Amino acid sequence: MAEPRDGIRAKIERADHHIVDLELERQKFLKSNPYSLSAKYNPDIRKTEYRAIICRKIWRTIPIIAGDAIHNLRSALDHLAYQLVSAAKGTLTNETGFPICGEKSPEEYETFLLRKMDGAPEEVKKHMRALHRDTGKHDLLLALHQLDIIDKHRLLPAVSHVVNGWGFDLDTAEMKAIFPGFATRTFTVPIPITESMLGFELGDIVATIPGNTESQEDIYLTFEIAFGEPEVIKGRPLVKTLREIRDLINNLGRIFIPFLGR
Repeated sequence: MAEPRDGIRAKIERADHHIVDLELERQKFLKSNPYSLSAKYNPDIRKTEYRAIICRKIWRTIPIIAGDAIHNLRSALDHLAYQLVSAAKGTLTNETGFPICGEKSPEEYETFLLRKMDGAPEEVKKHMRALHRDTGKHDLLLALHQLDIIDKHRLLPAVSHVVNGWGFDLDTAEMKAIFPGFATRTFTVPIPITESMLGFELGDIVATIPGNTESQEDIYLTFEIAFGEPEVIKGRPLVKTLREIRDLINNLGRIFIPFLGR
Protein backbone atom coordinates (compact mmCIF):
# COMPACT_ATOMS: atom_id res chain seq x y z
CA MET A 1 0.00 0.00 0.00
CA ALA A 2 1.29 3.44 -0.93
CA GLU A 3 2.41 5.71 1.86
CA PRO A 4 1.15 9.31 2.10
CA ARG A 5 4.58 10.62 1.17
CA ASP A 6 4.91 8.58 -2.05
CA GLY A 7 3.19 11.09 -4.34
CA ILE A 8 5.09 14.02 -2.83
CA ARG A 9 8.40 12.23 -3.20
CA ALA A 10 7.62 11.14 -6.77
CA LYS A 11 6.80 14.71 -7.82
CA ILE A 12 10.03 16.10 -6.33
CA GLU A 13 12.09 13.32 -7.94
CA ARG A 14 10.53 14.06 -11.33
CA ALA A 15 11.30 17.77 -10.84
CA ASP A 16 14.90 16.81 -10.05
CA HIS A 17 15.17 14.96 -13.38
CA HIS A 18 13.89 18.03 -15.21
CA ILE A 19 16.31 20.33 -13.35
CA VAL A 20 19.24 18.07 -14.33
CA ASP A 21 18.08 18.14 -17.96
CA LEU A 22 17.63 21.90 -17.74
CA GLU A 23 21.18 22.42 -16.48
CA LEU A 24 22.57 20.32 -19.34
CA GLU A 25 20.56 22.34 -21.87
CA ARG A 26 21.64 25.60 -20.21
CA GLN A 27 25.31 24.64 -20.44
CA LYS A 28 24.99 23.61 -24.10
CA PHE A 29 23.28 26.88 -24.98
CA LEU A 30 25.82 29.09 -23.23
CA LYS A 31 28.70 27.12 -24.79
CA SER A 32 27.25 27.71 -28.26
CA ASN A 33 28.51 31.34 -28.11
CA PRO A 34 25.03 32.88 -28.42
CA TYR A 35 26.28 36.38 -27.58
CA SER A 36 28.95 38.73 -28.82
CA LEU A 37 29.66 42.30 -27.77
CA SER A 38 31.40 45.24 -29.35
CA ALA A 39 33.33 47.62 -27.09
CA LYS A 40 33.42 51.33 -27.97
CA TYR A 41 34.70 54.19 -25.83
CA ASN A 42 32.25 57.07 -25.33
CA PRO A 43 34.25 60.24 -24.53
CA ASP A 44 31.10 62.12 -23.48
CA ILE A 45 30.62 59.89 -20.44
CA ARG A 46 34.25 58.68 -20.23
CA LYS A 47 33.14 55.06 -20.25
CA THR A 48 33.42 52.12 -22.61
CA GLU A 49 30.05 50.87 -23.83
CA TYR A 50 29.51 47.19 -24.60
CA ARG A 51 26.87 46.69 -27.30
CA ALA A 52 25.30 43.36 -28.35
CA ILE A 53 26.24 42.53 -31.95
CA ILE A 54 25.14 38.87 -31.69
CA CYS A 55 22.16 37.92 -29.53
CA ARG A 56 20.57 34.57 -30.30
CA LYS A 57 17.21 33.57 -28.87
CA ILE A 58 17.19 31.17 -25.95
CA TRP A 59 16.37 27.69 -27.17
CA ARG A 60 12.67 26.82 -26.85
CA THR A 61 13.57 23.61 -25.00
CA ILE A 62 14.80 25.64 -22.02
CA PRO A 63 11.45 27.22 -20.98
CA ILE A 64 9.67 23.93 -21.79
CA ILE A 65 11.90 21.92 -19.44
CA ALA A 66 11.75 24.68 -16.82
CA GLY A 67 7.94 24.61 -17.00
CA ASP A 68 7.90 20.85 -16.41
CA ALA A 69 10.11 21.24 -13.33
CA ILE A 70 7.98 24.09 -12.03
CA HIS A 71 4.73 22.17 -12.43
CA ASN A 72 6.06 19.13 -10.56
CA LEU A 73 7.35 21.26 -7.69
CA ARG A 74 4.05 23.13 -7.40
CA SER A 75 2.14 19.86 -7.58
CA ALA A 76 4.32 18.38 -4.82
CA LEU A 77 3.13 21.15 -2.50
CA ASP A 78 -0.53 20.43 -3.25
CA HIS A 79 0.08 16.71 -2.65
CA LEU A 80 1.61 17.65 0.70
CA ALA A 81 -1.36 19.82 1.69
CA TYR A 82 -3.85 17.13 0.63
CA GLN A 83 -2.07 14.47 2.70
CA LEU A 84 -1.86 16.76 5.74
CA VAL A 85 -5.62 17.39 5.66
CA SER A 86 -6.39 13.74 4.91
CA ALA A 87 -4.22 12.46 7.78
CA ALA A 88 -6.10 14.74 10.18
CA LYS A 89 -9.49 13.53 8.84
CA GLY A 90 -10.18 17.07 7.66
CA THR A 91 -12.48 18.23 4.88
CA LEU A 92 -11.10 17.45 1.42
CA THR A 93 -12.53 19.56 -1.41
CA ASN A 94 -11.58 20.63 -4.93
CA GLU A 95 -9.90 23.65 -3.33
CA THR A 96 -7.71 21.68 -0.95
CA GLY A 97 -4.12 22.61 -1.67
CA PHE A 98 -1.01 24.34 -0.41
CA PRO A 99 -1.90 27.92 0.57
CA ILE A 100 0.17 30.36 -1.49
CA CYS A 101 -1.06 33.89 -2.06
CA GLY A 102 0.09 37.49 -2.35
CA GLU A 103 -0.31 40.14 0.32
CA LYS A 104 -3.36 39.64 2.51
CA SER A 105 -4.45 40.96 5.89
CA PRO A 106 -4.21 38.45 8.76
CA GLU A 107 -7.99 38.04 8.63
CA GLU A 108 -7.99 37.46 4.86
CA TYR A 109 -5.16 34.96 5.15
CA GLU A 110 -7.02 33.00 7.85
CA THR A 111 -10.06 32.71 5.57
CA PHE A 112 -7.82 31.61 2.70
CA LEU A 113 -5.96 29.10 4.89
CA LEU A 114 -9.23 27.59 6.09
CA ARG A 115 -10.48 27.21 2.54
CA LYS A 116 -7.28 25.48 1.40
CA MET A 117 -6.61 23.30 4.47
CA ASP A 118 -9.86 22.89 6.39
CA GLY A 119 -9.32 20.42 9.21
CA ALA A 120 -5.52 20.45 9.22
CA PRO A 121 -3.96 20.39 12.71
CA GLU A 122 -3.44 23.75 14.38
CA GLU A 123 0.30 23.09 14.56
CA VAL A 124 0.35 22.70 10.76
CA LYS A 125 -1.56 25.97 10.34
CA LYS A 126 0.92 27.64 12.69
CA HIS A 127 3.76 26.59 10.37
CA MET A 128 1.79 27.89 7.36
CA ARG A 129 1.27 31.29 8.99
CA ALA A 130 4.99 31.53 9.79
CA LEU A 131 5.85 30.58 6.22
CA HIS A 132 3.52 33.27 4.87
CA ARG A 133 5.30 35.87 7.02
CA ASP A 134 8.81 34.73 6.00
CA THR A 135 9.48 37.03 3.06
CA GLY A 136 12.38 35.07 1.58
CA LYS A 137 10.63 31.69 1.58
CA HIS A 138 7.23 33.13 0.71
CA ASP A 139 8.66 34.98 -2.31
CA LEU A 140 10.10 31.74 -3.69
CA LEU A 141 6.79 29.90 -3.24
CA LEU A 142 4.78 32.80 -4.66
CA ALA A 143 7.07 32.88 -7.71
CA LEU A 144 6.61 29.13 -8.15
CA HIS A 145 2.83 29.53 -7.98
CA GLN A 146 2.81 32.38 -10.50
CA LEU A 147 5.17 30.60 -12.90
CA ASP A 148 3.02 27.48 -12.81
CA ILE A 149 -0.03 29.54 -13.79
CA ILE A 150 1.89 31.17 -16.65
CA ASP A 151 3.12 27.82 -17.96
CA LYS A 152 -0.43 26.43 -18.09
CA HIS A 153 -1.34 28.92 -20.81
CA ARG A 154 1.84 29.69 -22.76
CA LEU A 155 5.56 29.06 -22.94
CA LEU A 156 7.35 30.72 -20.07
CA PRO A 157 8.28 34.26 -21.11
CA ALA A 158 10.02 34.38 -17.76
CA VAL A 159 13.28 33.04 -19.17
CA SER A 160 15.72 35.75 -20.18
CA HIS A 161 19.43 36.19 -20.81
CA VAL A 162 21.40 38.44 -18.50
CA VAL A 163 24.92 39.78 -18.08
CA ASN A 164 26.10 38.48 -14.72
CA GLY A 165 29.78 39.34 -14.45
CA TRP A 166 33.01 40.77 -15.81
CA GLY A 167 35.53 38.19 -16.89
CA PHE A 168 39.29 38.68 -17.06
CA ASP A 169 41.59 36.49 -19.13
CA LEU A 170 44.67 36.00 -16.97
CA ASP A 171 46.47 34.00 -19.65
CA THR A 172 47.87 37.06 -21.40
CA ALA A 173 51.29 38.66 -21.05
CA GLU A 174 49.80 41.81 -19.49
CA MET A 175 47.73 39.91 -16.94
CA LYS A 176 50.56 37.50 -16.15
CA ALA A 177 52.68 40.52 -15.25
CA ILE A 178 49.94 41.79 -12.91
CA PHE A 179 49.20 38.35 -11.40
CA PRO A 180 52.52 36.46 -11.49
CA GLY A 181 52.23 32.78 -10.65
CA PHE A 182 48.44 32.88 -10.59
CA ALA A 183 47.26 29.38 -11.60
CA THR A 184 43.71 30.26 -12.70
CA ARG A 185 43.50 31.25 -16.37
CA THR A 186 40.26 33.24 -16.05
CA PHE A 187 38.71 35.26 -13.26
CA THR A 188 35.09 36.46 -13.04
CA VAL A 189 33.73 39.29 -10.90
CA PRO A 190 29.95 39.25 -10.32
CA ILE A 191 28.17 42.52 -11.08
CA PRO A 192 24.77 43.85 -9.94
CA ILE A 193 22.05 43.19 -12.51
CA THR A 194 20.30 46.22 -13.99
CA GLU A 195 17.32 46.46 -16.35
CA SER A 196 19.61 47.03 -19.35
CA MET A 197 21.41 43.75 -18.67
CA LEU A 198 18.22 41.69 -18.40
CA GLY A 199 16.64 40.44 -21.59
CA PHE A 200 18.78 42.65 -23.82
CA GLU A 201 18.35 42.56 -27.59
CA LEU A 202 20.56 42.95 -30.64
CA GLY A 203 22.07 46.44 -30.71
CA ASP A 204 21.45 47.20 -27.02
CA ILE A 205 24.16 48.62 -24.77
CA VAL A 206 24.25 45.97 -22.07
CA ALA A 207 27.04 47.28 -19.86
CA THR A 208 29.55 50.10 -19.40
CA ILE A 209 32.90 50.26 -17.68
CA PRO A 210 34.74 53.43 -16.55
CA GLY A 211 37.64 54.52 -18.71
CA ASN A 212 38.74 53.41 -22.14
CA THR A 213 38.91 49.61 -22.29
CA GLU A 214 38.03 49.43 -25.99
CA SER A 215 41.26 47.69 -26.98
CA GLN A 216 41.57 45.41 -23.94
CA GLU A 217 40.68 41.98 -25.27
CA ASP A 218 41.44 40.36 -21.92
CA ILE A 219 38.23 41.85 -20.49
CA TYR A 220 34.91 40.27 -21.39
CA LEU A 221 31.38 39.82 -20.07
CA THR A 222 29.86 36.58 -18.80
CA PHE A 223 26.24 35.58 -19.28
CA GLU A 224 23.52 33.63 -17.53
CA ILE A 225 19.93 32.57 -18.17
CA ALA A 226 17.66 34.18 -15.61
CA PHE A 227 14.02 34.76 -14.74
CA GLY A 228 12.62 37.92 -16.31
CA GLU A 229 9.41 37.61 -14.27
CA PRO A 230 7.67 37.46 -11.87
CA GLU A 231 9.01 40.52 -10.11
CA VAL A 232 9.94 38.73 -6.87
CA ILE A 233 12.64 36.65 -8.63
CA LYS A 234 13.40 38.88 -11.60
CA GLY A 235 17.05 38.57 -12.63
CA ARG A 236 17.73 35.47 -10.52
CA PRO A 237 19.52 32.56 -12.25
CA LEU A 238 17.09 30.02 -13.66
CA VAL A 239 18.59 26.71 -12.54
CA LYS A 240 19.98 27.94 -9.22
CA THR A 241 16.61 29.41 -8.24
CA LEU A 242 14.73 26.22 -9.14
CA ARG A 243 17.17 24.27 -6.96
CA GLU A 244 16.51 26.68 -4.09
CA ILE A 245 12.76 26.14 -4.48
CA ARG A 246 13.25 22.36 -4.59
CA ASP A 247 15.38 22.47 -1.42
CA LEU A 248 12.74 24.59 0.32
CA ILE A 249 10.02 22.07 -0.57
CA ASN A 250 12.20 19.21 0.66
CA ASN A 251 12.67 21.04 3.97
CA LEU A 252 8.93 21.66 4.27
CA GLY A 253 8.36 17.95 3.71
CA ARG A 254 10.68 17.14 6.60
CA ILE A 255 8.91 19.64 8.86
CA PHE A 256 5.49 18.14 8.14
CA ILE A 257 6.46 14.43 8.21
CA PRO A 258 5.17 13.99 11.81
CA PHE A 259 1.69 15.08 10.66
CA LEU A 260 1.44 12.68 7.71
CA GLY A 261 0.68 9.51 9.62
CA ARG A 262 2.30 6.25 8.48
